Amino acid sequence: MESLSKTERPSKRVIIRVHEHWHDQYLQILQDWFQHCGYAMHSERYEWTNRHYVHLGGVNQHRFHLIIDMERNGLKDPRLDDIPYEVYRLRKPNESIS
Repeated sequence: MESLSKTERPSKRVIIRVHEHWHDQYLQILQDWFQHCGYAMHSERYEWTNRHYVHLGGVNQHRFHLIIDMERNGLKDPRLDDIPYEVYRLRKPNESIS
């Protein structure tokens, strides 16, 4: 997979809603996310700390949030209202959509 250059990747916030049972696996979830987005090949371990800011949101109704500020260095005087964001829900593969 050909990776995009930094100039082709816009700054944005990604929120991944995760079940609390996977709290101890959040680092693996982050690695999988960056591989899915093309930042690393499947066999690579991606070092995200220099380009992105990751923090955990509080537990709410048995869920927590992985909040990823993608390309954080590209934000100059960011206002949260102006940053585009995407929200995802992580489910087990066999979990039905309701």
